[in-house]
Amino acid sequence: EFEMIEILGEGPFFKNDNLEFANTDLEICIHAPTVDLNIASLNTGIRKESVKQMKDALDYGKKINATALTIHPGQIGRNEDRIRRYALELAIESIGELVDYSDIVVSVENMPERFSFLGNKVEELERIQNETGCGLTIDVGHGNTCGNCEEFLDLKNISYCHLNDNNGVKDQHLSFAEKEQTNMRQEFSVEDDRYVTRFKFSLKILLQTLQLINAEKPTHSSIQLLNTVCSQMEYLITEGIM
Repeated sequence: EFEMIEILGEGPFFKNDNLEFANTDLEICIHAPTVDLNIASLNTGIRKESVKQMKDALDYGKKINATALTIHPGQIGRNEDRIRRYALELAIESIGELVDYSDIVVSVENMPERFSFLGNKVEELERIQNETGCGLTIDVGHGNTCGNCEEFLDLKNISYCHLNDNNGVKDQHLSFAEKEQTNMRQEFSVEDDRYVTRFKFSLKILLQTLQLINAEKPTHSSIQLLNTVCSQMEYLITEGIM
């Protein structure tokens, strides 16, 4: 029995008039669109439109009884401390507006290690959370590129997690079974109940997604997803988690 699914609210395939998810008896979360958007943009027009797109996603979430909306905290165009500080202020302002807009949890995702991304530092996420009351979505692959994933997992009010693997440098979004060994596996003990729970929880999300795929018309993406699920199960069994 599975409990939850995350819907990727990104065009061109996502349609915000599709209400079939409202009747799945699942907990529904949405990943807000990110392409061409930046809620921390120094350009006022871009920032306002980005916030509007987030609000549209929240409105859709309301229609399908979603519990959380994952958003990216924004990015900067130049690697300067003063720009980063100013952009972080703008991100906090935008996120606060979204939190006030809806009773759906606005959940800010941690970002990979790259100068342009906000939210790839624990202290930035703590500040965003403290000043806005938002939730957090922790991507362990992103945390792995930052070298301190466990610190991200120790933050409060985590809505849910994205589980994926990488080489510790590039945000590759690999399944855990696609590499024999990674820095993340060295850092995380499979005997730690927190990580065991999160691994199993991610598997539930992936398997539940398969139930929504039309089996009579398999697509390339559905086959990829099936391969990912099988890889996740192989890893969990091999490591003795299941």
